[in-house]
Amino acid sequence: MSTTLRTLCEEYHLSTPDGTSALQSSGILVLSPDAELPAFKEGSYRKILSSAASPGPRTSPKPSKPSSTPPRPSPFLPAKTPPGAAPRAAPVDHEQRQRAILSRDLIIITYMSLRKPQTASILYQVLELKVTQRTRTQLVLCKAAADALEKDAQQFPVLETVASHVQQLKQHHALHLLNGSLACENQLLSAFIKKQDLSTSILVLGTNRSLHMFIEHRNQVNQTNPGYRIIYERDIDNKSHLANPAKQRPAFPDPEGKTKAPYPESSALAADRIPREGGTAYILKGREDTGSYEPVQLGKRLGLGGEALVYQLPDGKCAKIFKSKNNSVMKKEKIRIMVRKLGAMRAVDAALMSRLAWPEKMLYNEQREWIGYIMPAFSNTHPFADYSYDTFPALIPNVSKADQIRMSVALTELVDFLHYNNIVLCDINTSNILFDNDQNAYLIDLDSAQVAFEEKVFPTNVGLPDYLSPEHIRSCTFDFIKKKCDDVWILQNLIFKILTPCGHPYSSSIYCEDDREYVEKGIYPFQFDKHPAEEKIRGGPWYNVISHLPYYLKEGFWESFHGEGKWFHEKERRPVSYWLNILVRYQEDLPALTAYDAESGKYLPSRAKKAPPPKAKVISKESSSLAGFNELLKKLPLEAKKNKSWDSMV
Repeated sequence: MSTTLRTLCEEYHLSTPDGTSALQSSGILVLSPDAELPAFKEGSYRKILSSAASPGPRTSPKPSKPSSTPPRPSPFLPAKTPPGAAPRAAPVDHEQRQRAILSRDLIIITYMSLRKPQTASILYQVLELKVTQRTRTQLVLCKAAADALEKDAQQFPVLETVASHVQQLKQHHALHLLNGSLACENQLLSAFIKKQDLSTSILVLGTNRSLHMFIEHRNQVNQTNPGYRIIYERDIDNKSHLANPAKQRPAFPDPEGKTKAPYPESSALAADRIPREGGTAYILKGREDTGSYEPVQLGKRLGLGGEALVYQLPDGKCAKIFKSKNNSVMKKEKIRIMVRKLGAMRAVDAALMSRLAWPEKMLYNEQREWIGYIMPAFSNTHPFADYSYDTFPALIPNVSKADQIRMSVALTELVDFLHYNNIVLCDINTSNILFDNDQNAYLIDLDSAQVAFEEKVFPTNVGLPDYLSPEHIRSCTFDFIKKKCDDVWILQNLIFKILTPCGHPYSSSIYCEDDREYVEKGIYPFQFDKHPAEEKIRGGPWYNVISHLPYYLKEGFWESFHGEGKWFHEKERRPVSYWLNILVRYQEDLPALTAYDAESGKYLPSRAKKAPPPKAKVISKESSSLAGFNELLKKLPLEAKKNKSWDSMV
């Protein structure tokens, strides 16, 4: 019988997960515990596992004289195992393992992990190791996260110890701060990790989904390098222990509408008085029947839509006031639930939540009638609608393909975050997507999202016909229950629009009487692999852009947009996490693609991608024989035929 990790763990009285964690703490990636181990690996594995638990058979305690009181179990001797029962695993020294993990060269910590009171114990251990064992450990975090921690500590005294330990690490020259806004945390940390040497040991404390995909891809790409150390991710549990990142509980139940009934339609919730610019609205604190109302003055009007008006508030937030005819009981109940779930959403990822115009507080008029809500305001941003192939250079100085990829990743990670929390956006378009100067994406008008709570789903009847999926392209209304695959279809189009730039996946030369036929039949005109592009598309700007995309991205577009593609239909459509994964991969591969062809790094290439160099022709043994000499001679160029000596052929 071959030796495997599973049998070694049984020999050393360890569970398979504990044995795997012990090996991973020593820089060994375990792909399968049942794989056969070579002799040289078995020896090194035994040393690591023996330090995690006491090897060898268990010894029974010596018999003692009977006593009136039952003997107290010894902490050094194992308890007796009942006959026929499986032997218990020996206790593992979690503290020793944790200290080994915390001795990494770099410990990168996200804002969400920094806001946990349990982090204080982790930072204290890092300080202790720094002083007693003189480790090279550096704590890395965003400067904006450190500043936000100081403010949080003033409001929540439970975080004072965490803030104090951060300052002590700074005094010991063990703190490295990254400049940038908190909204850019994922990009800042990813870029910092990317710059590190392959031999640097890195530990990431956090449960950030986008950062997780980057680390996963980085480990997959570089794990074949003998000098590479695997980047580990850990979460901090309630007992201040490092654990594998646990799956966060979504804020809402699944809203796909399979087992939930739509919230019943309700009549308009009319308000007698709607405050205007310079007027006063009231913030509810507590319950409607017992809570208090705090006045707030409405400032300058920022926007006017078909359903509501948006006003600036003194604290940097903004207020969305619905028109009386567009208000309803269903909308009020939906916003109330979204406000109630704000804390749970922030607990998953506060950095991403800062880029969402999520309802934070309910607003009322003087008669205590509900009129709207308060949400974050985003300054120094531009709507996606302002971006086109000729405005990109004006909005983004020295724009490059890297900027476009960053925009795509930033938008996709927001949609992925909302889908992870079981929220269907429904109405995603170029008007409610904003980008700042750092290419971070922001989403507004989130009150139109589809949310489910308990046994009811709150549908929405808004959207744009331009982004209807093929299965709904002939629909005249938007009253159907939306699914995540409908959001995916819109997101695919928007990603294509960003990367081309502002091209359209169905900008075909084929004539159709109805434009909807392009979408319905999946008439995708661009090339992929052996599928050629339309003749009138060749040589155009969008053709050139598509040619420079990596193979896996061209495959994703073709399989998703073409009528014969594997992922064209709603049941087979790829989730948002798939697009986020390949975009992060594209972000990683861009330097290599640009090194091969400089045009691949431009936002709008002037020509198609350079063809790869032809493979060298290999003359087989059969062809170089005397029997096949004449046949080989026929295939040679004219210059070679003039010299028919055998020496010239070899």
